[in-house]
Amino acid sequence: MRLAEYLTNIFARDGIVTDEEREIVQYGLESMGGDLMGAILILIIGVSFGCVGDAILVWFWLFPLRKYTGGFHAATKTGCLIVSLGMLFMAFTIFAGFKHTIFFYTVNGIVSGCVIWRLAPVGNPAKRLDESEHMIYQQISRKIMVTEMVIYLLAIYNKWECVIRSIGMTFFIAGISLVAGVINLSGKANFRGRSSE
Repeated sequence: MRLAEYLTNIFARDGIVTDEEREIVQYGLESMGGDLMGAILILIIGVSFGCVGDAILVWFWLFPLRKYTGGFHAATKTGCLIVSLGMLFMAFTIFAGFKHTIFFYTVNGIVSGCVIWRLAPVGNPAKRLDESEHMIYQQISRKIMVTEMVIYLLAIYNKWECVIRSIGMTFFIAGISLVAGVINLSGKANFRGRSSE
């Protein structure tokens, strides 16, 4: 039995939640657990690269952005964990493992920003977005991205290296996740189309 389900059962047994609230409470606990796991993963990668400050900032920038942009979602929690670790490791290797010029950060910001602006939000096979959800999530994700882009440009101007790297990694991760999500969705749609013929 999963921890969220176990805790929900205890809450229900003790009268803290009603039967009608069980599903919502369990979903909330699972969501909090996922968020906590994400923070722990980022922190572990940050510690292994000697960039704890960058890791904390990446979580701070990435959490709201990824929530509204969507992107690639693995079919299982283990798959999600592996993919998340891979993306974080790749981002920290590229951004924290090497010294970069302002030109590199500018190109990354422009390319990743365009990808986020154009593709977000991307649903997943289990949770497709309807037209209304798509429009709302798109507006919110664009506002978050523009806010972070302004901070990114201020950081470049003021030479705040930790902020530059962390937002650069955030945009890179969000952009890669969106492209992978689009490929994943189109691959599943093509597979369903061929199997129904």
